[in-house]
This record gives sequence, C-alpha cells and structure tokens, in this order.
Amino acid sequence: GLSVALGAFVAGVVLADTEFAHRAMGDVVPIRDLLTSIFFMSMGMLFDIRVVIAAPAVVLGLLAAFVFGKGIIAAIAAMAMRFPARVAWLAGAALAQFGEFGFVLAKEAERAGLMSRAEIEPILASGLLSMFITRIVIAAAPRFTAGEVILRPLAKLLRVRGIDEAAPADRHLEGHVIVAGYGPGGRLIAGRLKASGVPYLVLELNAETVRKERDAGERIYYGDITSAEAQSHAGLARAAAVVLTINDGGAARRSVVAIRKAAFQGLLLARVRFVAEEKQLLDLGADGAVAEEVHASEMLARQLLSHMTGDVVAGRSEHS
Repeated sequence: GLSVALGAFVAGVVLADTEFAHRAMGDVVPIRDLLTSIFFMSMGMLFDIRVVIAAPAVVLGLLAAFVFGKGIIAAIAAMAMRFPARVAWLAGAALAQFGEFGFVLAKEAERAGLMSRAEIEPILASGLLSMFITRIVIAAAPRFTAGEVILRPLAKLLRVRGIDEAAPADRHLEGHVIVAGYGPGGRLIAGRLKASGVPYLVLELNAETVRKERDAGERIYYGDITSAEAQSHAGLARAAAVVLTINDGGAARRSVVAIRKAAFQGLLLARVRFVAEEKQLLDLGADGAVAEEVHASEMLARQLLSHMTGDVVAGRSEHS
C-alpha cells in the first residue's frame, strides 16, 4: 500500500547494508544527476509566490520553525553523539532545512485526505525557501561562533574536545609530530613517540574514540587534518612531522594536498593500502609512503620461509 517514492526509500534502506549495495549504487550513479535535476525542478514548480504574498506571517513562521527548530534538534543530536561544540554547531547549520522527504510525506498526507491543499501550500513554500536560506547559512556558519559558545558547556559535560579547544600544554607545542588517525597504526605510532619522549598530538574523526582516549590520558582531539583551522590549532606551522594513518586513499590524497597547500615544510609520511597509491602521494608532496600490501606480503613471506626453513632443518637433523 505504499507509494512508489516510499517503496523506493524502504528498498534503499534494505539494500544499504547488503553485499548488493555497491552494485546498486553503480547502477544509479550514471543517472543520479539527471534524477536530482528533475527532482529540484519539480520542487521549483511547486513554489507559489502568491502563497507567500497571501500569508507571509504563516510562511515566515514555518520558515523560522524549520531553520531554527531543525537546526537546534540536529545540533543536540550531534552533541548526544559526543561531537565537539563546533562540529555540532556546523551540523545544525547544515541540516537546518526542510528535508526532501518532507515533500513526499506532505503529498502523501494530501492524497490520504489528512491535510488540505490550502494547509500544505504554506509548508511547501516555507520548505523551499529554507533550502535556499540553508546554503547561505552553511557558508556563513563557520564565521559565527555564538552557537558554538552556547553548545560548549554541553560539550565539556560530554567530555569531547575539538582541536580548537586544545589543552594549554598542547597549544604551544613546537617540533612535535601530528598523527592523523587513531586506528591500530596511529596507536602504534603514538605509543612509540610517547616511549621515545617525542612530543605529539593526535587528530581523529571518531568522536567516541576521542572521548575514550582522552579519558585514558591520550593527547587526542577531534579534528580534520584537511581543515585549515584544525591545522592552525594543531600547530602545523610549528610541527616537525605529520604522519597520516588514514585508511581511505582519497582522504589521504586530500590530506597531503591540504598540508602542502598550507606551506608545511616538515616531514610528511603516509600509510597507503596499495602500491599504486604510493606514487600518487609522492607526486602530491608526501616525503614517504608505505604500502600495506607490500609489508603484509613481506611478513607473510618471512613467516612462511621461517616455517619452511625450520621444517627442512628439523628434517635434516632427524635424517642424520
């Protein structure tokens, strides 16, 4: 009994976590831009300026409710997920609009007789206006810190710090190492640096990891190494080296470009998954790149030869 739109949405949710997701995405991507254009064209056709002129107070009231109400809800949700105050503020700004799925629900409500056309028209008009306003809000949000300041007490309560709230001892580090990523590789590197007495700090994009490791005493902050602001707060200009332990090859390439664009003159090392990615990162400005597949194969070969050589020696000993 669902509509085609709702049925397609449910089908997408079902496919998302299956092995068919990549195949489905590959089939959809070629026509995604066309479908997006058609969707927003149809949204534009729904906008009626006469509704705004006839009921400006209603439209503006709904617009404020969408922009501020949804923005606040999104920011609180981000805080509940233990994202830092700045990230929550930017998330609220980015999501402060009437969602595309809301149009589908509104049309379904009209079709089912739950709402009249006269009741839906102000919602559609304010929703479309919110989409235009959100683009302006997203561009302006990084320059306004009022929302971030308001959210910061809650962030401290949840014990998640962004790199822009670095501890006093970490704000003036010099000759330190910036470790981007705190997976197994990042943990190993940070542990070796700590044992050697080399100053360092870690940037990580998993808020839960940041919270747990900070509780354990690690010098770790929520931050994106590609962000100029995060680079500044992490003291990139004063750092001796940057080590990228990011799993995503595309993110690693963007990171190298962003770091060199910031005129970083120190040592820049990166971990990559495949040999083919080594040359790409070196060409982009990395001083060194280590491919996992090569070193994994080396370790396998070493263990295999150790085992086989041991068996051969043992066999010779028994024979003699």
